[in-house]
Amino acid sequence: MYKKKFNNNDQLNFSKITGDSNPIHLDKSYAKNTLFQGIVVHGLNIVVWALEKSISSKIKDIKRIKINFLNFVSLNEEVFVKKIKNSNKKIQLIIKSKKERKIIIENFISNEKISFQKNHHTLKNKKKNSLKRKNMKRIKGFLFLQRNKNYIKKIYTKINNAAAIEKIVRLISISRLVGVQLNNNPGVLSSIDLSFQNTSLKNKIYFKVKNFVKKFSFCELEIEGNGIKGSIESLLIPEINQINFNEITKGITKKILLNKKILVVGGSSGLGEITVKTLCALGANVTFTYNNNYKNSKKIITDIKKLNLKCNLFKLDVTKIKKKDLIFLNSKKFENIFYFATPKIIATNKFNKDLYKEYLNYYVESFKKILKILNQTKENKIKIFFPSTIYINEKNTKFIEYINAKKKAESLCDRFNKKNNLKYYILYERLPRILTRQSSSFYDLNYSNGSKIILKIIKKLNNIK
Repeated sequence: MYKKKFNNNDQLNFSKITGDSNPIHLDKSYAKNTLFQGIVVHGLNIVVWALEKSISSKIKDIKRIKINFLNFVSLNEEVFVKKIKNSNKKIQLIIKSKKERKIIIENFISNEKISFQKNHHTLKNKKKNSLKRKNMKRIKGFLFLQRNKNYIKKIYTKINNAAAIEKIVRLISISRLVGVQLNNNPGVLSSIDLSFQNTSLKNKIYFKVKNFVKKFSFCELEIEGNGIKGSIESLLIPEINQINFNEITKGITKKILLNKKILVVGGSSGLGEITVKTLCALGANVTFTYNNNYKNSKKIITDIKKLNLKCNLFKLDVTKIKKKDLIFLNSKKFENIFYFATPKIIATNKFNKDLYKEYLNYYVESFKKILKILNQTKENKIKIFFPSTIYINEKNTKFIEYINAKKKAESLCDRFNKKNNLKYYILYERLPRILTRQSSSFYDLNYSNGSKIILKIIKKLNNIK
């Protein structure tokens, strides 16, 4: 079994040979503010690596390949490839992490060279279209190939057969089609089903959109010519705009928290960002923490200070609290604390101990450390908010690790609230699904209004009607 962690250089090299500059694969700040919550490895880079490591040189040809992208691989996440030979005509590769299956590849192999009639097309590319079904279905044109064979040999050193390299050129060029060429919104691959033919490598492949379903961000394409024929399914990454400060302030008429010192742990994006902006609109003197998302944090600060409101920034990794963090938490006289620190939330098909442990680290262990630090202060009782989840009520089986960790956190809050000597009170509530860039989905789901919910929580925490 082979294993690998794809790093930033792997991303840059693959982008160079394919022309796929999709920011979800390259731009840390962009990726952090999407449902992926971080950079995603190019799916076809993983596929070619698995083919290189697992397919014997004795196999003369792959006549067809079917790929299902089940889950996304994050940067520096370790993946393993397992080879299963189903028959003399089929080899299956399963790529997985310690948590879940990622990609399934079915290779239909042959010991003879394959050839069938060439296809010729004269259609031209269309301009970019808006995300409407009638417009998307008009998209058709040519996918031009990146044909740097020497660079491919350099990256995938075991692929040295000329025919194999030409198939790899055709395959990896699809990454650019879905990633940047298809439309305004970048996309990610969902599945590929391609048949290959042995023809001399030309410069372009014909494509057209066969089906588009906006509700599910789903796009199906047909490609044909230049040695390949088949279909591709992709998902367009939802475009969620920055949380609008003006929209948040519409329902706020009084600065009911004027100059109140408040800390938002994990306020650089998502629900934490909504909370920061709501608190500032209420007149509070807000400090919020970030871990990795510095670029968006600076943008929040800039936007808020343009309105002459008070807002500060502090870097904090709640799982690795250092001496400077202790000084920071003890030196500031915060009256409210909102705790939104969280790892990436992942759906699973069966209980994953490692994922559960990671959730516990954020929601229980790290939260407990911060509570103990705050208990050492000489200030009056601090009011703290901890977000739980409606998934507990719904018994959502795809997020069982997340649910169990949040239950543990609720028990922690109840237990600590019963201790009269503690210098804080913890309010927790099971929040519904709220639309943010992190919680957005490929599917059209029902979301609650985040700013209204947070405003109610702020008032409840401070006994304001």
